[in-house]
Amino acid sequence: MRAPVPANTPRWVWLALIGLGLALTAAQVWWLAANDRPPMWDSALHLTHALRFLNFFRHGDGGLTALLGLSPFYPPLFYLLLAPLLALRAGPDTATLIHLPFLAVLLGSVFYLGRRATGRAEAGLLAAALTAAWPHVVWLSRDLLIDLETVALTALIVALAAAAEGFCRRRLTVGLGIVFGLALLTKWTILFYTVGPLTLLAIRAWQRAPDTAARRAAADNVAWAAVAAAAVAWPWYLHRAGFLAAQFLPVTQGLGPVEGDPVVWSLAGWSYYLRALCSWHLFGPLFLVFLAAVAAALVRLARRRADAAAWSLALALVWMAVPYVIFTLLANKAPRHISPVLPAVSLLIVNFVFGLERAWLRRTLAGACAGIAAAQFLLLTFGCPLIPPRLTVAPAAADAFAERFLRDTPDGAPAASVRRWPDAWFLYQQDAFEIWTPPRRENWRLAEIVQYVSTQPAPGRASLGLVPDAPRFNVWSIRATAALMKQELAVWRISAFDPDGTAFRPYRWVLLADGNQGPVWNTADNARLTAFVRQHPERFVLRRRWPLPGGATAWLYEHLQAEVPDDPGWPPFWPSTY
Repeated sequence: MRAPVPANTPRWVWLALIGLGLALTAAQVWWLAANDRPPMWDSALHLTHALRFLNFFRHGDGGLTALLGLSPFYPPLFYLLLAPLLALRAGPDTATLIHLPFLAVLLGSVFYLGRRATGRAEAGLLAAALTAAWPHVVWLSRDLLIDLETVALTALIVALAAAAEGFCRRRLTVGLGIVFGLALLTKWTILFYTVGPLTLLAIRAWQRAPDTAARRAAADNVAWAAVAAAAVAWPWYLHRAGFLAAQFLPVTQGLGPVEGDPVVWSLAGWSYYLRALCSWHLFGPLFLVFLAAVAAALVRLARRRADAAAWSLALALVWMAVPYVIFTLLANKAPRHISPVLPAVSLLIVNFVFGLERAWLRRTLAGACAGIAAAQFLLLTFGCPLIPPRLTVAPAAADAFAERFLRDTPDGAPAASVRRWPDAWFLYQQDAFEIWTPPRRENWRLAEIVQYVSTQPAPGRASLGLVPDAPRFNVWSIRATAALMKQELAVWRISAFDPDGTAFRPYRWVLLADGNQGPVWNTADNARLTAFVRQHPERFVLRRRWPLPGGATAWLYEHLQAEVPDDPGWPPFWPSTY
């Protein structure tokens, strides 16, 4: 992957790249200041994990084995990096600032790859700008998810592998191994995103090596890189190998059918991530440019031209295709699973744009791409009430996501309804499931609930059973709030109904709410659970109620017949089954 690289990058390009980074930082800080919603499910889980690490370092309880066990499913590096931030100022906004250095890494890596692939510094600048403005990158940067770090580290690994010049440069190759080990300690799916481009670069290095000695030297460098990666990552993976092996199939294959994801061997399944690229990652206008870029790349490769530009196109295509196939074959699907291919999308587009022969057309299309990307970024950052929240351009393939709602009726029995979000082709979306949106001011009363429960005199441990599983009103959001407030509170879901109410027994307090209950697949019994509490005033006494956003209400009941377990390992921190 080698194209003519300009001897000097123009000063204006460096200034523009720095300005882009500063603008992204300013937008991030403003958005976080304007938004005061608690983190959603996965973000609250990650915040809770990070606070466990911070608590471990503050109290020094246990040794290396205890440290490695703090994060049972996700590797620990993300939480280790979060801990110092949370020590300075504990809160979800502070934690989300961890994305800023990774955004810088992402910009630099994609700039380098785009500049290298086309020989034009302005192409690298456009590739970096497109990547930073892709809708899913914008959404991920404003929530506490590991996926943005995965996108950045994937781009960095590919950039280092390309810069190693056929793995002949030992320091860069060993550095690649160290970064790869750190990436494995961030998210183990990094393997799926990098196996394609690294394999292609290895084939290219083998073909271009002048003699056997050069091949042997490159192989030695790769071996040292592998040793470096293993030295960095093996302690955690050795400690968690059994757990990961036991969880792999339930997580990757078991959740999909339960959540209603498309069947693997179906047209909807194989086109799922193509729809995601259009509706979630790129939006319609730039998706069309992307399709044109893919077509142009395939035509060029079909001519069997083995020049550096063709290899650059092959690298971007393989970078995209391998994760696409892997994650299509996994039953559990989500648009963010292929976010790390977005730098490759940017590279394909700039290769196409800057490969146009007519200068006026090249400049026009480059300007149009930059303008559309900027408009999309502004739309997702500020919103626009003058246009619809989303615009569908093709029928839905199925339901992407369905949520259950409860509302009170005159007879006191809660009535259930379902809101369905379509898995469709969208020209654009201003929000994703009303989870990722422009900034909002919403008070979900989590701190008030935790404070009340934790300060009420009661025998034994304070335990709270939660029936709803709404995006920002769930077990993990309350656990994170309790951890931030340094309150000892045992919290878990009550999700399965039984006629004698056994599921309520371990909880001193029971929290109900109307409105959004969460995904339909794990809230089927919420109406019956809510009705059971209300129909047994001899067991459950209403102590407090709080108004929630969207006109909903939360009710806190004291369970007079609670039998709270003394086991300090209850409730489990991580589910044992799915």
